[in-house]
Amino acid sequence: MTTANPVTTRANPIDELRAQVEKMLDGLDQRLPISATVVFKVKKDKEDTFIRNAGILTDGTRKLPGCNVFAYHKRRTTDDPAAAPEFLIYEDWQTTKLFRSQWDSEHLKTFQYNLLDLIADLPDLRWYYGWSDANR
Repeated sequence: MTTANPVTTRANPIDELRAQVEKMLDGLDQRLPISATVVFKVKKDKEDTFIRNAGILTDGTRKLPGCNVFAYHKRRTTDDPAAAPEFLIYEDWQTTKLFRSQWDSEHLKTFQYNLLDLIADLPDLRWYYGWSDANR
């Protein structure tokens, strides 16, 4: 008698990332200002698609209440022309609660779920708390 090995299924890395972020957000004071940076290493042959998708994400996100800053930038490097292009998204929100409207938005989910074919490695996501307005 042989025993079949159970099939191990791995969750989509985007689903895993979203679950981790949702858990972190649930534990925060929803009135707290929040910022994030995300670095993407993009496949060279997918750069145009990434830029187009990031533009759609930017347009949708900037319309949301509480968004102080949302921008993406390409890293300028002269080191290795064959290296995967790197992009940085920076976003800053008046409150964690208002950020959640973006995190739960269809335009962000669409961007995230189309990422895996475009990137060379999983994104590097980092969080920051508080807001400083130099004009105050």
